[in-house]
Amino acid sequence: MKKLFSLLSFVALAVLAACSGIAQEPRSSEGSDKVYPVNRATLIHILESEGATVAEGDAIQQPFFSVPGRILLVNGEAIQTFEYESEAAMLKDSDHVYADGSVDNADINWLNERHFFRLANLIVLYDGSDEAMLTLLRNAFGSEFAGDFTRLSLIGVLVSKGADVVEGDLIEQPFIPVKGQILRVNGAEVQIFEFNSKSEMEMTAETISEDGSMAGTTMITFADDPHFFKAGRLLALYVGSDEEIVSLLEDAVMLQFAGR
Repeated sequence: MKKLFSLLSFVALAVLAACSGIAQEPRSSEGSDKVYPVNRATLIHILESEGATVAEGDAIQQPFFSVPGRILLVNGEAIQTFEYESEAAMLKDSDHVYADGSVDNADINWLNERHFFRLANLIVLYDGSDEAMLTLLRNAFGSEFAGDFTRLSLIGVLVSKGADVVEGDLIEQPFIPVKGQILRVNGAEVQIFEFNSKSEMEMTAETISEDGSMAGTTMITFADDPHFFKAGRLLALYVGSDEEIVSLLEDAVMLQFAGR
């Protein structure tokens, strides 16, 4: 549940911002009473107000961000914080991060799931999957802007690329352990399966043969060419031969890992 701060908390945040040399006051998003952090100091205060133990760690540099960062140890886990002089500068850097958490011109061997958050002058990167940590960060920032690639993320990306997307019926496939939903993308049916975690999705993806004709020891028969895609927690299946649909899904950062 989103945290609503009392007047006392609001005053405390303003004092922290003033002490850190930031003239801005904490801002609220349009239509929301939630008070947002504008710098690292106010972020620390918010995390502590959620009951977290926070300590400042070492400096850190990421090649895809233009400013140096600082590690915060939150309940013993590391998060990376990058503080910019302005929101415009922050947005310029965050534009290089795609919805699935991949980054322009950067071949990164991530150790865990990655989650990118942003607000006001801050970008926060959490390279992990601890649900308690994710809840803390979502209470402070709202949803990730990259990394946690979901069905809604995919719809947003497809629409931003000019596609006509309509949500259809639920669907089940015997070789996929979660229920899916049909998306009609420019009139073509794409089956979307959202898992609880990226690791669960990968376990299922590994059972599907390179040409898409087998799942484990089960042979699959399709009416047309199958195309399997994956990103984040999503697995998608398009059965058809429309290259524009295949290109759309690939442009939406969904890797085709199996099919013809």
